[in-house]
Amino acid sequence: MSSKEPALSKNTPRKPVQARGIQTREKIIHAGEELFIQNGYHNILADDIARAAGVSVGSFYGYFADKRALFLAVLERASLSMLSATTEQLSVLLVDEPADVEDLIRKTMQMLIDAHKVFFPLYQEAEQMAVYDESVRKYMLESDRSTREIFEKMISRLNPHLEKKRLHSAAHVVYHASEGIVHSLVSNPETATNQEEIVQEVTRLFSGYLQALRGK
Repeated sequence: MSSKEPALSKNTPRKPVQARGIQTREKIIHAGEELFIQNGYHNILADDIARAAGVSVGSFYGYFADKRALFLAVLERASLSMLSATTEQLSVLLVDEPADVEDLIRKTMQMLIDAHKVFFPLYQEAEQMAVYDESVRKYMLESDRSTREIFEKMISRLNPHLEKKRLHSAAHVVYHASEGIVHSLVSNPETATNQEEIVQEVTRLFSGYLQALRGK
């Protein structure tokens, strides 16, 4: 790894519109994502990322103001990927046919576990940075809000007459409870050995809670 960070470019980073520029920017984001996950944010430099992406350092600064700007772009892509997968998984509740709630919960939990196994080191780094970096903190809060909205839609589909205040609270409980369980399974090898049994218990717990909400 390099011993010092290259000087920032005086040029304003550009938003590519042509295919070649878009591809180059994606290569940088992909390389940054892999290095951030493998080594953490503070253990790599912009020239490390440029080298991994196969571009010059000058090209890196042509697309990103600094390493922090790239980190935010990596976070955005990871969050959008997670949101898209969650939305697709829960979209069954937005159709007219009644959904098998237990099967839906089980599949959603497994999807979240698989996704977190890939991105968990990245989110751990982001949570630490959010303590002192306002932009990262705001982005994490916005990501949480967007995910909670998906759970709100799910619960509202189960019971469209649920009052708004309780809907927000229920979505908060389901989202953060599932996040905590997923994090424990991904980060703790001891709990991971009992993953199937834990997911089954979570399925029973959430199914009972959601069925209760459906009947209120």
